[in-house]
Amino acid sequence: MQAFALSSKFFVLFMHILLHFFSRYSGRRFLADARMGVKTAWLTLFMLFGMAGTSLADTAPSTSCTINITNTGAASYTYIYTLQNLNQCDPGVHGMGSGGGVFTDTNGNTGGVPTSAGGNLLPNSQPGYQYFNGFIYTPPSIGYTGNDTVVIYYQDQLSALFGIVNLTLNVTGGATAPGAPTGVSAIPGNALASVSFTAPSSNGGAAIIGYTVTATPDGNTASGASSPINVTGLTNGTTYTFTVKAINSAGTGIASVSSSPVTPRTVPGTPAAPTAIAGDGTASVSFSAPASNGGATITSYTVTVFETGATFTGASSPITVTGLTNGTDYTFTVRASNIAGTGPASLRSTAVIPKAAQTITFNNPGTLNFGTTPTLSASASSFYPVNFSSATTSVCTVSGSTLFFVTAGTCTINANQAGNSVFAAAPQVQQTFAVSAIVPGAPAAPTATAGNTTASVSFSAPTSNGGAAITSYTVTVVETGATFSSAASPISVTGLTNGTAYTFTVKATNSAGTGPASGASTAVTPKATQSITFNNPGSQNFGTTPTLTATASSTLAVAFSSATTGVCTVSGGTLTFVTAGNCTINANQAGDASFGAAPQVQQTFAVNAIVPGAPAAPTATAGNTTASVSYTPPASNGGAAITGYTVTVSPGGATFSGVASPISVTGLTNGTAYTFTVKATNSAGTGAASTASTAVTPSTVPGAPTGVVGTAGNGQVSVAFTAPASDGGGAITGYTVTASPGGATVSGAASPLVVTGLTNGTAYTFTVTATNQAGASAASTASAAVTPRLLTVSNTVPGMAGTATATLSGGGSSCTLKPTSGFGSVSNPASADKPMPYGEYAFESTSCTGTVTMAITYPQALPAGVQFWKFGPATAAVGNVVAASTWFQLSGVSISGDRKTVTYSIADNGAGDSDGTVGSIRDPFAPVVLAAASDPAAIPVDAPWALVSLSAMLGLLAVRWQRRQARRG
Repeated sequence: MQAFALSSKFFVLFMHILLHFFSRYSGRRFLADARMGVKTAWLTLFMLFGMAGTSLADTAPSTSCTINITNTGAASYTYIYTLQNLNQCDPGVHGMGSGGGVFTDTNGNTGGVPTSAGGNLLPNSQPGYQYFNGFIYTPPSIGYTGNDTVVIYYQDQLSALFGIVNLTLNVTGGATAPGAPTGVSAIPGNALASVSFTAPSSNGGAAIIGYTVTATPDGNTASGASSPINVTGLTNGTTYTFTVKAINSAGTGIASVSSSPVTPRTVPGTPAAPTAIAGDGTASVSFSAPASNGGATITSYTVTVFETGATFTGASSPITVTGLTNGTDYTFTVRASNIAGTGPASLRSTAVIPKAAQTITFNNPGTLNFGTTPTLSASASSFYPVNFSSATTSVCTVSGSTLFFVTAGTCTINANQAGNSVFAAAPQVQQTFAVSAIVPGAPAAPTATAGNTTASVSFSAPTSNGGAAITSYTVTVVETGATFSSAASPISVTGLTNGTAYTFTVKATNSAGTGPASGASTAVTPKATQSITFNNPGSQNFGTTPTLTATASSTLAVAFSSATTGVCTVSGGTLTFVTAGNCTINANQAGDASFGAAPQVQQTFAVNAIVPGAPAAPTATAGNTTASVSYTPPASNGGAAITGYTVTVSPGGATFSGVASPISVTGLTNGTAYTFTVKATNSAGTGAASTASTAVTPSTVPGAPTGVVGTAGNGQVSVAFTAPASDGGGAITGYTVTASPGGATVSGAASPLVVTGLTNGTAYTFTVTATNQAGASAASTASAAVTPRLLTVSNTVPGMAGTATATLSGGGSSCTLKPTSGFGSVSNPASADKPMPYGEYAFESTSCTGTVTMAITYPQALPAGVQFWKFGPATAAVGNVVAASTWFQLSGVSISGDRKTVTYSIADNGAGDSDGTVGSIRDPFAPVVLAAASDPAAIPVDAPWALVSLSAMLGLLAVRWQRRQARRG
């Protein structure tokens, strides 16, 4: 459809008319003429838009049509409108430039719709016209068939109207998918395969644009334009087959027949570092397989001599390396090989040194005798020294080349040569030979103990048993030659003569014979026997010291000793008892030159307990109707453990028992003096009483004081009270007053007590406790609240000799002056006509209610005609907000007849109180001494509202005058 292009001359004409009229009728021209020009211009404009509207109504495009497109497999299609399409489907619009809009289709295709060349719509220009003759269509996929809808949005250049054209595209196919490729084969690689194939015999009527290869198993795929195609990401060692599909514009064809199976692989991994064992010009290199065989069986291993580069190959570990130089360090690496090739080399082995072989010549020394220390000899073919060691250390040992025999038997000796940097260790040579026993050595000199015509001879084994176990010992009486044999020490010798001295020797015998005799023993003399008669003394009482008696058949003196020193001891023949129990006494006679020691006689008898002794005088500590009695045990417990103690009270005679000190005595009468005695008891009974203790008097804490009353002062309160009704049985030694809050305390002997350091204006209550020897009483009932206050201040006055005093009264029980209150110079000077020669009295008070009264006494009489002025607000506060402070004459002030005392009152937040806080009053006050003439009276002024009214009237007159002047001008 053609679009008519409207000329702009009508618009130019319209603007010309407007400019003509507005330029002619500017300034003070009559507005009516200008309005006529505007009306004319508007009529012209309406004509022009009427003409344009008629043109637009004739050119509206169609809103829908259908177009057939054949899909040939291309990515996009250029469609040229037929004549019928131009009449029904042309979305062209009126005007020039970039009219048009945006198109979109149901498959997601979008693009601009310009009216000039390019874009998705195809322009075609003729002189004076602009229209579209087609469009470019992009299907949603290659080979797509079916219906697609294109929506074209536009806006007309002249009418500014929006519209759409719906194009229905009927897309029909022109090609089919290709056939299956043939001749598929694969060549394996490292985690990949190269797949070759032949193109299908049929391309489906459209050019083949690519191929897809699929691996089985895993399903890995790869694409390409032609054969071969590499499939990556495969697993080495896994067998795969492959199929191929061809792709054209119509889609993907069927899969080919599978290739023959192939297995991807790579070279083996790196083995761990090998180990090597050096030989004579050789080394045996051992290794383990690498963690990965690369996907193929390892066929061989290659060992490389790192220092020479020589290689040696074998199928498995170990591999023998030859041709090495003895005495030289060598290291080795190993690599594994499979069908894919040879893998990387391992780390180097630890260095080894090939060495030459050597042998040892060591002849058997033959049978040797125990007790000898022969020297061994052997030689090595390397000429290096041979080392010896014993393989039978229980029979023989060796140090260097010297043999030492432990016992007779079979001795085996090892001969070794460890080698060095050139020679390897020689094979060990071992020789075994017999060690023959010899007779034992001589024992040490024996010791002998004489008996009655006998002696007991003791001895120890000889240092050497001759290499064989000793079977017996023989004791010889040196003086007679008599012998006595036995297998062990001691040996008893009989048939001796009492009183004759004898010595003895000993010989040892083994399987080889009897050895030499020992040295002679010290001489001993056999002695006659004796016996002791010692009768049992019978039971004895603890605390006694009986004497023991016993006799010996030899008439020699008998000695006594205690076998039970925990019960009894003995000195000479006198017994001393430690405790009750069983006492055992030993009676002994050691003998002399003619008599042997008598057999010990032992007697056991009972030691009976007695009652304990008397404890020392006890000490007592009094309590509340009680006393604690302490004591020490008696010097003697009577031979038996003390089982308890008994305290007796005097007066009264009451008794109290316990097992240890102290013992608590109860039920006493406070205020009564008592003494106490103590007795000890054991299994034998109760002993004597101790002497009496010093007297003590039981007592308790006093009762609580009563009648506590506080009298306030400046930062202090004097607290009076009444003593408690009961002193608890003990004299009261003092009182303690405690303040609350704060906890301040003061102590003293009697009422009253003054508590200082308190805060003026704070209410306090007070309690009192009484103290005696038993402690402090309970606190009294708290006093009524008392508030310390500063009510009087004194200091000098300017212009006067002496001290002035000011006293506050009223304002409630908590009302107090602040310490800053006092006399001084004027802080806020008044005018010169109000002289204040005596300065001012300024006070501040807190915690006050209502009205306070201040009485000021000056040291000198005030002059006649004096006035009293106040610095502060002249009016009462409103809502706790005070007015500005000024000096004003205070009313209601009285002065005493001697003109020294001035009294006045100030209400909280009333006139004169410059402190807006409720309960706080601030009051600078000063006497004003005037001249004889009185002040002139003040002249009243006009009210402010009159001045405001006058000002407004004058303002209105001025405005009216200005308007008149303006009209005249």
